Amino acid sequence: MNYSVMDNEDSLQVKMKMVELSISSITLSFIHRRCELMTIFISKMHTHITETEQLKNIKFSIGYLQIDNQAESDPVYPILLKPRDLDYNVSQDKIILKLKRETDNERKEREAQGLSALTSDDAKMFQLQMVINNKSSNTGKGAAPDSEEQASGAVNTL
Repeated sequence: MNYSVMDNEDSLQVKMKMVELSISSITLSFIHRRCELMTIFISKMHTHITETEQLKNIKFSIGYLQIDNQAESDPVYPILLKPRDLDYNVSQDKIILKLKRETDNERKEREAQGLSALTSDDAKMFQLQMVINNKSSNTGKGAAPDSEEQASGAVNTL
């Protein structure tokens, strides 16, 4: 999708491209010789890419990921990978955050710092955001990038 935004003060026109992809849930099964080896379940996968002439902003998140061992009839480790503090409720299609209840002192300290409480609505297993400056002034190879040209990124996992 392409968007044009007009800046009234300077009469500059800013062109913006945006792509957004959301997948509610997907299950992948790996099968070898008619035997299911592994199942991968991914829920609430979201990608959002915005690009202007100056910046590219990429956001990617996975709400829930679980990998199940299907190779044996009675496996020692039936779940190979799953988040420790998250559960997925299939009937409600909802991610449930499992953390201990915060004490009154912890709540007061959090509020004094201006932090909001983490809820199941905010819960994600993995989140990545990267901002890249498209503006390039260095043309020679091996030149050190300006501070404006450096990509910045943040990865949050639960």
